[in-house]
Amino acid sequence: MKTVRAEEIKMMSDPMAWPHLILPIKRYVPRGNGLGQQLEAGVLAGHGPVVYLVNMWALDGTKPWKDLPQKQYTSFAAIVDDGWIVD
Repeated sequence: MKTVRAEEIKMMSDPMAWPHLILPIKRYVPRGNGLGQQLEAGVLAGHGPVVYLVNMWALDGTKPWKDLPQKQYTSFAAIVDDGWIVD
């Protein structure tokens, strides 16, 4: 049986399996000062292990991908290790 981590990595690394042209992902990050966690949204766009730090519903096609806030990772495993999961 595959692990959840393996399933996340497999889905993130195969754009042909995505239900849309992009893959929405999310993670929970601490707010600090003991105030719990906050949801952070992102998307993968088939450009390798790059998380674009935007909500998929905010994408309107007016900005090129290179101009969107992003975080580059060394692998899809590193994305999952950083707390991101498929939304």
